Amino acid sequence: MPNLPTILSSNTSLTPSTTPRTAIFLGGTAGIGKLTLIALIKLGFECKAYVIGRKASFPAFQTFAEEMKSVNAKATLVWVEAEVSLLAEAKRVCGMIKERDMKVDLLFMSTGFAPLGGRRSELPFQCEENC
Repeated sequence: MPNLPTILSSNTSLTPSTTPRTAIFLGGTAGIGKLTLIALIKLGFECKAYVIGRKASFPAFQTFAEEMKSVNAKATLVWVEAEVSLLAEAKRVCGMIKERDMKVDLLFMSTGFAPLGGRRSELPFQCEENC
């Protein structure tokens, strides 16, 4: 994995021709997915991002999308409501995006998940300092 200075240097070399034009954010309504989407929009380049999320996330997405318009008017955010834990939903969403766009430049998958065994209270690793 590249170190942070290499990543930052690479990010500063992005141009309108090298930045992702069409992106899919599966789980882009919170956490690292949302932060990555914000970073893409803040580049100021033209781009389209499909944000796929559950129905309950839509109100927060609407507010977020309005805020992002003032950050980059050339960015287009497209809400796609889906429960992608269902394979039929994943297939439906893929088909819908394929009808609208010929290619995807960036796929960001950071969905939450529900462990089949329920929530575990113990950590799966040995915690050192500052856990």
